[in-house]
Amino acid sequence: MNVKCILCSVILVLFFASCADYTHPSELTEYLNRIEVGEPVKHENLTVVPLYAEVDQNNVDYITLQQALENKWIEISEKDEGQVPKVLIKNISGKRIYVMSGEVLTGCKQDRIIAGDMIIEPSTEETDVDVFCVEAGRWTGESENFTSKENLGTAKLRERAQRKDDIAQLEIWNEIAKLNRNNNVDTRTNAYQDIYEEEDIKQTLNGFETALGEKLDKQAVGIIVAVGGEIVSVDIFRDSKMLQDYWPKLLKSSALSALDHKTAGSLSWQEAEALLQTIRKKNYHKKQMRGEKNFRYTYLDAEFNISAHMYDGALIHLSGFPVDEDAGMRRDREELIVE
Repeated sequence: MNVKCILCSVILVLFFASCADYTHPSELTEYLNRIEVGEPVKHENLTVVPLYAEVDQNNVDYITLQQALENKWIEISEKDEGQVPKVLIKNISGKRIYVMSGEVLTGCKQDRIIAGDMIIEPSTEETDVDVFCVEAGRWTGESENFTSKENLGTAKLRERAQRKDDIAQLEIWNEIAKLNRNNNVDTRTNAYQDIYEEEDIKQTLNGFETALGEKLDKQAVGIIVAVGGEIVSVDIFRDSKMLQDYWPKLLKSSALSALDHKTAGSLSWQEAEALLQTIRKKNYHKKQMRGEKNFRYTYLDAEFNISAHMYDGALIHLSGFPVDEDAGMRRDREELIVE
């Protein structure tokens, strides 16, 4: 074998080794291939497209974070004396608890947003959890443990938290400052939660909830959300019950995105189908999470940020977002508006 052939062989080996983890995961692809797009429903500039799937998956019993907090089955506290990017979660129950990326925690030294989906097994001791701050102006203890006001981050906040790069925290603060400023919210601590406390905003969000709350087919397993005709998020769950558990939070945060973005427009069935086809064709990076049954599949480029959590071969939740075109530009321009 000549030198040229040896060199080519080495290059091929290195190439395939570097791509070993980037494959179409069979269990995820199989589920996504069975997803079907339903008829869009709309209120003002907000469009919600239901997604359906006729597929049996491994049964995964779980309770939501909200249910766990209400029943005092979980304790969430600051790590040590307080670390901005980490909190501690302890499962003091005999139940499996699911925590969704984007859920907002209130209390302790500052409010946080969960950075990634996770399942906490029964009777789990304190576990580090990645979070971002959504209250830039406070670092004083308000409570021993975190609680929840049943809010979810907007699609932009969720995308930035899911991205977890070195500028995500600054972008999250920027987005919250912009939301509060655009909606004339006077907030002492620059808290994301404060926007939901404004009476005028409450009434507007209630209008979206009244108009669309009962229009989502209870057989749907996922939704594509668009504001002014532009897709802002896609969420696909393991079954219809799981979507129903999170539908009130998803609708409320999506309505807030619509309120902040005044452009008119709607999303067609064909556009929703095209997005679904795109998600199916991506090459995902597979990574094992805590526990032998937990895996995360991710895809991130200049256009899309997608993360899917699978447990024991079953899809628990997929969340996908278009990447904000301004995100990369901010790094160079340093147009930070945190107050």
